[in-house]
Amino acid sequence: MKRTSVLTIIFGAALAGASLATLRAQPAAQATRSANDGVYTADQAKRGEMLYGDACASCHDPKLVGGIGPALAGKDFIGAWKDRTVGDVFTKIKVEMPLTAPGTLSSEQTADVVSFILSANQFPAGAAALAADATPLKEVHLGEPAAAGAPAAAGAPAGGGGGGGGGVYADAQAKRGETVYAENCAACHGPTLGGDIGPALAGPRFAARWKDKNVADLFEKIQTTMPASAPGSLTPEQTADVVALVLSTNHYPSGATELTAATAPQKKAPLGEPPQK
Repeated sequence: MKRTSVLTIIFGAALAGASLATLRAQPAAQATRSANDGVYTADQAKRGEMLYGDACASCHDPKLVGGIGPALAGKDFIGAWKDRTVGDVFTKIKVEMPLTAPGTLSSEQTADVVSFILSANQFPAGAAALAADATPLKEVHLGEPAAAGAPAAAGAPAGGGGGGGGGVYADAQAKRGETVYAENCAACHGPTLGGDIGPALAGPRFAARWKDKNVADLFEKIQTTMPASAPGSLTPEQTADVVALVLSTNHYPSGATELTAATAPQKKAPLGEPPQK
């Protein structure tokens, strides 16, 4: 009787161990959400960018492409983490980073850095903040970003969906672009960007003409040839703001950082079809 009981316990423990091993081998198997669901806010990613610069960039490179430490953006990062959860990323950073002072980031700071990493990998921002707790984040499968093409490192489209038009501008920038557009562009392209003397800058006709082109092309087109009455008269900052408005009006999601004259030429991924509302 005792022998039977002992064998039963041993067999049960072996099954439990095997089950645990399976769970560890497939950490995202029971995740019910995706990083493509907008699990962080743009404000968090913006704060995370500053924290990353202070605490992480010396090892992982300012552009997250890796150095002493591994890449935190791009195909290498996605390849290593796509089958895991956002909670796993959170725990790794909270417990082991930065290398020179592990565990010194607060839970809130860790959430901000994770948000920046998600943004840099083109996962879209959302309305709710990323939790400063690994437990609920274990329910969020990282996966691959929904943006078209392979994710690039920081400075590439961040913010997910909508191909190369996603995440490359900030909401405040698009708001400024409304004023610049009204004063310099609306007379030709219509007050709602629907086209008039000039072609549409929003909607199906815009998508048909521009889906295979990129943000760099759009920036250059506006900077060098617009407005028609005074080509090249917009400052680079004004041009970037107008590009942000065009992207926003076409429902490409915003990101954590603003588009600039320096970063626009790097945005080579095709815009693709605008996301649905």
